[in-house]
Formats: sequence, C-alpha cells, structure tokens
Amino acid sequence: MIRREKELADQIARSLGAAGIPFDREASLGGFHPDFIAYLPGNRTFMIDVKVWEKHLGFRNRAAHQVSRYKEIFGVDEAFVVLDNLQRSSVPEGVVTIDRLVPVLLEHCRAATPRKQRKPISRVPQEFVFAAMPFEAVYDDTFLVAMTHAAKEVGAVCRRVDTVQFSGDVVAEIHALIRESIAVIVDLSESRPNVLYEAGYAHALDKPAVHICSTPLSELPFDVAHWNTLPYDQGRTSFLRGPLTEGLRAVLRRRESRSDR
Repeated sequence: MIRREKELADQIARSLGAAGIPFDREASLGGFHPDFIAYLPGNRTFMIDVKVWEKHLGFRNRAAHQVSRYKEIFGVDEAFVVLDNLQRSSVPEGVVTIDRLVPVLLEHCRAATPRKQRKPISRVPQEFVFAAMPFEAVYDDTFLVAMTHAAKEVGAVCRRVDTVQFSGDVVAEIHALIRESIAVIVDLSESRPNVLYEAGYAHALDKPAVHICSTPLSELPFDVAHWNTLPYDQGRTSFLRGPLTEGLRAVLRRRESRSDR
C-alpha cells in the first residue's frame, strides 16, 4: 500500500504542476508532514493527504474525520483526503477521488477570497520523533492530537512510517527512521507485535523512548510491563498532550546529560 500511495502522490504532483497550482511536498506543517501543501490565491493554504485504505464500513467517515482534524489542528483553509478506491456516491466533504482533486482546487481558485498573510510553511529539514503505533482509525487522534503536539513542543516533528514517502523494504525504512530519530514514542495499546518489535529495536539502540497505552497496563507482556508507561483514554487524547510532552522532554534531557559526561 505504501508503494501505491507513492504512485498516487507522484500522479498528484504531476497534475498540480500541469494545472499551475503551487505546492510543497512533505513540508512541515505544525509538526506534521502531509503529502502536499497547495497554495491558492488569497494567501490560502490547502492540505492534501493521500490514503490507500482497504474498503470497509466507515472508511469514508474515517477520512472525513481526518479532514476535520487537519483543519482544526493545523489551521489550514481547507484539507482534503484523497482516497484511491472511493466511489463517487455519498462522498463526505473534503474527501475526493484522485481525478476530482485538481478540478475541486481550481473551483476554489475561481472563488478565491483574500486571507491574512500566513506564516510561511517550513521547508527546512527538522529533527523528528518516530511514532511506533497501531495504524487503525481509533488511533488517528493519538498521532494527530497528542504525538504531533509533543514533538512540536520539543522543536521536532512526528513521523510514522505510513506518512513517509519511500521505496523499498518497509522494515528497512522503519529501522532507518528509528536510527535517525531523536526519540521514539511507543503506543503499546493492544500489545501489537509490530509495535513491540519497533520498541525492542529502539531499546537495542538505546534510543530515548516514551511509552503510552490506552488498554489495561495489566495486559502488557511480562518483558515490557516494567517499563514506565503513560496510560490514556481513547477519545480523550487531548489530556495526553501535557504528560506526553513532559515525558518526551525528560527522556531527551537524560540523553543530553549522558552525552555531556
């Protein structure tokens, strides 16, 4: 699916360029790296994210939820989620097919209303925190509301492997992201094997790590149950922002103190 997302993103880049719509690809926006930031007349900023999701009940609603979250959290004028396998009937606002994206943007160009000049989007590569977590819809807010905020507060951005454009072996990419990160946030909810693997790899590298969990801590496997883990409740991820930020600052301070010795 990651390869398909890259193919779709390449196709969108060509379409935006052909339509004369200025854009940045994977620029940093509030600590997040959307696939595209498009710039429309009137100093308006549009956020575009490409998703290749399996069809299931509610996947349109998941995309619509992400659209509303993007607009709320990042303060863009409009946000779009591009779905590869979307039927045109009953499409929520902000959710588009790849062939409809540019026409919709051009409609917005024609209806442009000047806005106040915005702060420029950062194009400078930043330090980043790697998110090891489940990718199901119920965890979207954990990433968007809490992890992204905590990373931003320490002067970094937050990345997880499904938000990074690359080609090749996904496991090798995960290894590279963990090695290059300044810290790792590990969501141990449901004790997912892939997350436990990524946590183990980070620990083997002695990478600063903060652990969080929304399922009962008593259900964690024995060999991770002794880790200091921040509990949180699904649907109340805004309450995780403060403790997670402090936890991230603490592990980074410990890293700095060790390097100063």
